[in-house]
Amino acid sequence: MDFLKQFLFSNISSKQIVIKNTFWLSLGQFFTRLFKFLLVIFAARILGPEGWGSFQYVLSIASMFFIVSDWGVGNLLIRDYQQKEDFKERIRTGSLIRELLAFLSLIIALIASLIFENPNFKITFIILSFFLFFNNLRDYITSFFQAIQKMEKQFIVTFIESLLTLIFGIIFLLTLKNFVSFAFAYLFGIFFSFILAILLAKNFLIYIKPKINYEFIKYYLINGLPLALFGMLGFVFFTTDQIILGKLKGVEAVGYYSIAARIILILTTFPSLFLISLFPQLALSVSNKERLKNIFKKSIPFILLMSFSLFIFVLIFADFLPLLFGQKYIPSIQPLKLLSLILLLIPLTNLFDNFLFSINKQWQDFFITLFCATLNVVLNFLLIPQYSIFGAIYATLISQFVNLILTSLLSYRYFVKIRYE
Repeated sequence: MDFLKQFLFSNISSKQIVIKNTFWLSLGQFFTRLFKFLLVIFAARILGPEGWGSFQYVLSIASMFFIVSDWGVGNLLIRDYQQKEDFKERIRTGSLIRELLAFLSLIIALIASLIFENPNFKITFIILSFFLFFNNLRDYITSFFQAIQKMEKQFIVTFIESLLTLIFGIIFLLTLKNFVSFAFAYLFGIFFSFILAILLAKNFLIYIKPKINYEFIKYYLINGLPLALFGMLGFVFFTTDQIILGKLKGVEAVGYYSIAARIILILTTFPSLFLISLFPQLALSVSNKERLKNIFKKSIPFILLMSFSLFIFVLIFADFLPLLFGQKYIPSIQPLKLLSLILLLIPLTNLFDNFLFSINKQWQDFFITLFCATLNVVLNFLLIPQYSIFGAIYATLISQFVNLILTSLLSYRYFVKIRYE
């Protein structure tokens, strides 16, 4: 019992830390994805394709106003904790930037709510804007847990959020049965999660207190810019297709498509958990060429095995989709099967992205992602009018495949360079 307690709550060795953190992240995401998957099933059944599509459509638009509110400060926090001796001094300036951008994003979003003529869309947009605001601040706090590699605390925070969102979601949907009330469930869940994160991070609250240092402001603006731009590109890759689809084909099409996309998003969580645990080790091993080589040697086969297993699972599961979501969602079956191909692409791409960021090559990686994101948008406008939901999927698969090829080639180039330095 003492050994198990020490293994799960202490940082002993590199291998043990990765296993421990992967365990806690996996356990947290298991419950998080389970609770939210149950909530999606419940909401999709009660709201129907149009109501569910309306919620996803408004959420996609609201998310657009928060895509640069992180500015990469969270990832820089994790990397700098491992590499910078003056971490304690610089992070308070990072907190100033992060908190200022979060408040600014919220204000702009609230002003933008005036563009909605539909009152239900407008109030849902406002509620989800506050949800994204608290979610942004909560994620920043949990970045400290990742930096010190104490993912057990992150597990507690995410578990509580998903559980409360499920409980509030079921209550509101049963009583009010509309997507406005469903948005309140998201807001209440994240708010209580945010409060809990503050309580668990009491040792780090001094770092959250803003402090102005112009040298560090310059550091974060320069080094965070490519990461902020990555956030914009991530939005382009995974959210603009729903906005374009909603504009060109209506919110019902978004409802069918988003069910497939949600399932795939849930499944991509599992390899991403491993990558989150691995990232601090990558940052720590940049100067140790042999260790870096061993990390890649062991990680790539594991990620490939996990990705292929998830892909096969979706092909088997897809035909049973109407049993969970109802007969209304039969049109989501084939899109889900086709979209599952992305499970073979994203995890490996994320590994190479993490590697390039750890060796400070985020700008080169950014320009690759920029090209692929632009390709994705162009393909969406070209293919959605003719192929509807499948057009959005074709655009995603083509652009993600190009992204994987280019990112892997760039990673291989710098990996060879590091090895022979």
